[in-house]
Amino acid sequence: MSSSSKRPPALLVERLALGELDAETAARVRAELEAAGEDPDQVLAALRESDAEILADYPSERVSRDVRRRLDALDEPEPAKSTGAGCSRRAAWPWSRRCSWPCGWV
Repeated sequence: MSSSSKRPPALLVERLALGELDAETAARVRAELEAAGEDPDQVLAALRESDAEILADYPSERVSRDVRRRLDALDEPEPAKSTGAGCSRRAAWPWSRRCSWPCGWV
């Protein structure tokens, strides 16, 4: 089925699937999906299935451990360089030409 009606924004559809919308907004998003030629229940079921696959591939325990490890690495000072003391901010902001902190990194 195709229709000339515009599909609601993906963020609203995701929030609908998570139960984050008030009743009025949820009804509007469902109506917009129907007007766009989609079955809201099938769309929501597909999102839930996709969410389950993602969580199976990326368990929250593993992801949180990886994020924590990366954050901890930013807190570790870099070894001193010939241009001055190391700066962990360089790893966080590699596009920056100069560090504004008085660490000597240029």
